[in-house]
Amino acid sequence: MAALFLSLLPAVLPRGQASWAGFVLLGALCCALAFLWLTGYALLLDRARQLFGLQRVCGALDAISGGVLVGLGVGSPGGSGRAGRAGRRRSDGDDVDELF
Repeated sequence: MAALFLSLLPAVLPRGQASWAGFVLLGALCCALAFLWLTGYALLLDRARQLFGLQRVCGALDAISGGVLVGLGVGSPGGSGRAGRAGRRRSDGDDVDELF
């Protein structure tokens, strides 16, 4: 991280302020912004954990994901669609006994 700051920060510092004080000021600003961002992220995730802990929300998510899985299963070749039926006739009249 120090190499990143020492290589990139001189380009964004104003001329005449390219000193250690300028580096320290921008480094402290970067640390403060990272702290605020990560604190907000942690608070948001804590609120989401509380929300997903509710029985009503958990049941709704279970119902939605179950419906999606059933829908994907019906549309799959082994499901109840046309591609999953055995005993179909080919164009020459022979029975097809294999599953696709």
